[in-house]
Amino acid sequence: IQEIGDESFLRELQKDLRTEGVAYPHRAWMEAEDENRHLAVLSKIPMVETRRHADLDFKYFDGREKIRRGLLELVFETNGIKWSLFVVHLKSKWTERRDDFEAATRRTGEARAARDYVKKAYPHEDSPNYLVTGDFNDHRDSAPLRRFLQCGDAKLTSIVPAADSRGEVWTHYWKKRDLYSRVDFFLATPAMRGRIKDGRGKVADFAEAGVASDHRMVYLDLTFKAPE
Repeated sequence: IQEIGDESFLRELQKDLRTEGVAYPHRAWMEAEDENRHLAVLSKIPMVETRRHADLDFKYFDGREKIRRGLLELVFETNGIKWSLFVVHLKSKWTERRDDFEAATRRTGEARAARDYVKKAYPHEDSPNYLVTGDFNDHRDSAPLRRFLQCGDAKLTSIVPAADSRGEVWTHYWKKRDLYSRVDFFLATPAMRGRIKDGRGKVADFAEAGVASDHRMVYLDLTFKAPE
């Protein structure tokens, strides 16, 4: 969940969903530097571990900055298999300084700082099981996305294809520019790709999809076969 308020809002959402017959008994919420836009996860299965990374920083011009919304890391165990979920919300394209048009440099720095932690905690040589998901505020061939996909010759993750019932892939509509784009992704390690049902996700396009947010929800199903 992106851009949620303080934890009371998450509890309220959890309660409202339960009254609608959709129970998510487990939750995680993260506070970082952004006072108004927090990261959260609702889950039907328990988290084995919850790690909140609010201190990841990067060089930004003559100083250092932290990832504004942090990096939320959750570890699950399904059928004896441990896997992890990373939730990100990178800097928007709102230009805050003239020498960083559309905050491209800052967004790339945030992506690099998050990637460096993930790469160190889950070496690609170990064939890790993890997903990175969230609002990347950039397109699939952008510098921030590339930071998560590859580091040098090491292929870390790949973009999980996703489309709606009409085959359209956009997840965000920017009214001011009349622009449709895809900025919300699931990225999966090679080991995790084999656990994605049908090898792809979906973009929600039911009638209410555009009411709750200016982003359309992206989702996928995972399958875990118990080790033999």
